[in-house]
Amino acid sequence: MLVHLHQMMRLVRLRFMFITLLVISVGAFGLIRDSEEAEAVGQAIVTVNPESGASALHAKVDPSRGGIVTFRGYISLTEAWSPDVQFVVVQLQAEVEGWEVTTIPVLTMTSSFTQIGFSVSVIVPAGYKTSGLDFTKIMTITGSWAYEPDSRGGQVQPLDVFIYIDQFYEYRIRCLQPFIQTSPGGEFDIELEVINEGNGDDEVAIDIERRDVLEANGWAFVFGTTKWEVPYQQTVKIPVHIATPKKWEGWRNNIISIKFSLTSEQAIMTNSVTEPASYSIFIRQRGVSVPGFEPVVAFFAVMIASMFVLYRRRR
Repeated sequence: MLVHLHQMMRLVRLRFMFITLLVISVGAFGLIRDSEEAEAVGQAIVTVNPESGASALHAKVDPSRGGIVTFRGYISLTEAWSPDVQFVVVQLQAEVEGWEVTTIPVLTMTSSFTQIGFSVSVIVPAGYKTSGLDFTKIMTITGSWAYEPDSRGGQVQPLDVFIYIDQFYEYRIRCLQPFIQTSPGGEFDIELEVINEGNGDDEVAIDIERRDVLEANGWAFVFGTTKWEVPYQQTVKIPVHIATPKKWEGWRNNIISIKFSLTSEQAIMTNSVTEPASYSIFIRQRGVSVPGFEPVVAFFAVMIASMFVLYRRRR
């Protein structure tokens, strides 16, 4: 009886040891499996992407106040999530050499939200020169990411955004001789000064309003050329030769305005909007003329002057 009881107790101890070893083995296997799953999470892949596939910005710059251009994009995350990772924190920075850039808020991604949009604005200085068809600046967006509550992290795949400055056209015209007096058939030269107050090199043309009517009445205007190159923030002098009508009827004393208008040839070629620029000079026509009798009048004038001189000598 005692021997049988001893054998039963020994069997129970053996079963208990077996169950204990089984539990330990299962627990160890579970830890190993959880560890493998945690290791399988690996490095996240966070990418900066432009919205609608656009990777370039066109900035319009006010000549006095500057301008603001805004980039809109989103970050996307590729990651095999595990229970150890609750969310991913992403911090982005944008830089443009020499220009001010706004701050991008911290972005948080989860297994349900692996794509989040953001925006960043660039402050463009007033009057900044355009580079035409070439980009002016590059905005580089970089950043870093980190698991929470895990301690692992990495770098965001960066993005370069090209910034183009659109050209605006603005001019000022002046003349050092805005008021001129002339006699019948008089000729004179003036010099117009065109100041380029836009943000790029340009080519301009000068025209005269109602030029066909003035020329039909005997006026004549001569320019050295038809187009002029006006560099960025430079002044170009444009000479104009003007001849007044020779055939006047009797005494005349009146003022006529000649209005010059400027056209940007470059703005026309690029279908751009340009502000009109114009300038007027005023010509006073004063004198007398008898058409067809000018030589006779001149002869009598000389005769009268000669007789007056002779009379004074005899006295």
